[in-house]
Amino acid sequence: MNNDFLIVVDPQVDFITGSLKNENAQKAVSRIVQKVFSHFGPIIATMDSHDRDTYPISLEGKLLPIYHCVEDQPGWEIHPDIAKAIVAHGNYVGYVKKSTFGSLDLPEAIKNYIKSNVCIESTNLVTPKDTEPTFTIVGFDTDICVISNALILRAAFPNSKITIDSKCCAGSTPHNHRAALDVAKSCQITII
Repeated sequence: MNNDFLIVVDPQVDFITGSLKNENAQKAVSRIVQKVFSHFGPIIATMDSHDRDTYPISLEGKLLPIYHCVEDQPGWEIHPDIAKAIVAHGNYVGYVKKSTFGSLDLPEAIKNYIKSNVCIESTNLVTPKDTEPTFTIVGFDTDICVISNALILRAAFPNSKITIDSKCCAGSTPHNHRAALDVAKSCQITII
């Protein structure tokens, strides 16, 4: 069983060409597509998911009063190039909706996937505890959702190798992108 996960954080239209349009995210789309096609393990995407009525009264809505990733609206959808690549990949586990920066459901989705894919090799049962999963993380925004989910995975899987592919990410600003990568390094996350 391959426990080498690719985590694609919030590859949604609003972060690329929509309400939070980002030129660096636009440049990263083709690199994410290539990353998906070169990956051999399971893929999970996260999706920032907000409700139009409750977003303005949330802390995030008060501090970032720009509607984005409103569920079932065009900006909420995964960018079409990335969506096609993920589905064509053939080992797409699914997506995890999240209403804030990091998802506590992400580690549970990973653990459930591993448990449901226990396989028999020779005569020995291979259980999830036999191998630590590894993670490569790509997506948007490096300094908000990517770093939040990387740190959640670090806490949930303290002995797992976690890598952030910096060329397949974009931050809210180039400075914030670099600062988030520095934080990740200090938490024993590999940056490539």
